[in-house]
Formats: sequence, structure tokens, C-alpha cells
Amino acid sequence: MTNRLLFRPIPFKDETAASILIRAAKENGHASVYQLLAGSGMLINEPSLRAAIIDPGRFIAIVRQLGLTDDAAALSLKRASSSRRSSRRYHAVEIPDRCFRRDDARAFCAACLTEFPYWRQQWLVRPFAACTRHKCLLVDRCVHCKRIPSIGRSEIDVCNHCQTSLLTMRGAPANIEVMQTIEELLKSADAAAVNSVLEFWSALERFDELDDSPANEYARLEIAVAFFRNEVAAFEHVAAQVVPRIPVTGPRIQLLPFLSGSSSLNRFGEEVLSQVWPLTQIGAAESRLSHLSKSEVCIILKMPPAKLTRLITRGAINWPDDGSRQQKIAITERELRKHGFSQTEILYLYPDVPDCSFRPRARPVQKL
Repeated sequence: MTNRLLFRPIPFKDETAASILIRAAKENGHASVYQLLAGSGMLINEPSLRAAIIDPGRFIAIVRQLGLTDDAAALSLKRASSSRRSSRRYHAVEIPDRCFRRDDARAFCAACLTEFPYWRQQWLVRPFAACTRHKCLLVDRCVHCKRIPSIGRSEIDVCNHCQTSLLTMRGAPANIEVMQTIEELLKSADAAAVNSVLEFWSALERFDELDDSPANEYARLEIAVAFFRNEVAAFEHVAAQVVPRIPVTGPRIQLLPFLSGSSSLNRFGEEVLSQVWPLTQIGAAESRLSHLSKSEVCIILKMPPAKLTRLITRGAINWPDDGSRQQKIAITERELRKHGFSQTEILYLYPDVPDCSFRPRARPVQKL
């Protein structure tokens, strides 16, 4: 039997699913969202709550059990399909699932919370890590205890770990010009443009391997918008990171996130490669080579899948037969040449192969 709430918060149009539950717990005197749900016959833990708020069907069931309005049920963003990892619809644009935070009530703008105490849907999208209204980066954890406020807390603007007010935690100043560009694209429902920006952002995230702090997330967005505008800043940013890492990782391997993407990302990656020369005596300490998939090996070596399959079938390349997708790659120039790899490909992958007889003179990296 449904235990109707005495106080039922009215949802804001751009509120998140977790936010309405936190406000309902507070207004009805519960110590947590879990206690709120238990009072209506729903026993749920934190992992299940995280899953429910990003699943429209499950969230609707929770809302109806609590007796909240249909407007509240619509706060869980719709998905493109029934898959848990399918794109989610935000402002009439489908945004890849990987671009969303896994914590529905994590990143925030303290100034916005002060004005209206609820979590905004825009704060869910990781690249959108700045507030245009207050010209600052979002904050993604309590600055006092360094912990992330729980999704099941009962105070929208208080850290449940140390009881510090979140309203005092202002983010660093930010140049919000690129966020204004994104908001214009969203307003015009230009899905192709938004997806172009976010695809580059996702590739850049895999490429730079930095953490997911709002500062890094927004810096990636600035570069992604530069790519969308065909500005040289995107090219210079990526190329400047490739060169110092060449002693450890070959350029084509570094740029796999771009080379394996759409045609526009692939062209971008090839343009970067055209300006980065293989260097001599740089070592072969790339441990990740042993963890490449077949498709990645084909991309790096520009080899048709059929050719790789023939080499594996003939035993020329030792591919694990335990069902693993990992590649055991040849380690000498003789083996590589036997497999049909060119000298350029050999230098990109193994600049220091033991019996490599050909060594070009060192060429300085072209300044960008």
C-alpha cells in the first residue's frame, strides 16, 4: 500500500531526479532518501538508487509510489533505447551516456543553489562544467572534507559527511564564452554540432588521461569547441602533448582515440601525425601494445582486417587462443618485415627494435 507524502515538492523544470527525492526527504522530515523510500515500502540501497534515477521506467515507479506528480516523473532524462548505456535526451539533443556524471547530485554552482535550492540538469553533463550565469567552474565535492555528498542525503545544500554548507563553496572564475556557444547550439537543437563537440571531447578525455575535475572537463570543452570552429588551437593543444610522450608511446598509438573515431576525428588525427616526426633512440617501453584489440592494430598499421586475419590464420602473428582480444606483437624487425609491415610502420611502433639496420638521421619536430 502506498504511503502518500504529507509534503510533495513541486519540481522545477530543469531539476534532476535525485534532487526532487532529496527535497522530498527534507520536507517530510526523513534523515535520508533511503528512509523516505522505506516509508513507502521501497527498500533500496545506494547502487540501486543510482541505477533507478537514470532509468526513466524505474524512476516513474518510485515517483508514483511516493505520490509525486507526473512532472516529477519526467525529470529522469529519456534514453534513445532500452540499453542502460544508450544516449540520453537533454534539450531535444541526444547526448552520449559517457558524457554524464554517475552521481546525479554531485557537481554544483553554489551561487545557483543560493538563489534556488535544487540541482540543475545541466550540471549532470560532464563537459558543461561551468556556470554561465555566475561565470565560474562547478564544484564537484565538499571543499572542506574533500568527499562527494551522498546521492541519498536529505539536505540539498549541506555536505552529509561533515555538515558544511555547500553554499559557501564557490568555484574558480571561468571564461564562459564556450559555454554560451554550447547553450546557443542546444537552444537551436543543432544535434550535429553538439555531437561533433562532444565526440571530440570524449576522444580528448581518452587521449589526455587526466582526472575528471571540473577544471579539466571544462578545459577539454574549450578545445573541443575550438575543433568545431576549425581553430588551430585544437591542433596545437593535441600535438603539443603528443611530442613529449613519443619516448614512451608511438604517435599513432597515442592518437587512437581520434584515429578510431568519425571521419572528421580521423582526419584530425592524421593531420597531427603529419606534423610529428618519428624520433630515433626513443625506446620501446609501450606496455599497452600487448593490450591492443585487432581493430586497433588495423588502425595503427593501416592494415585491412582481412590481411591481419590471414597473418593470424597462417600463424605469422601469435594471437592468444584463450578468447582474449589482446595482441602479442612481433618484437624484431625481421618478424615485422615478414608480416608485410613497412619501415615507417616499424619505426612508429618499435623505434628501437633490436636488429633494426636502418636509422634515419634525427629530424627536429616541426614547430607548430
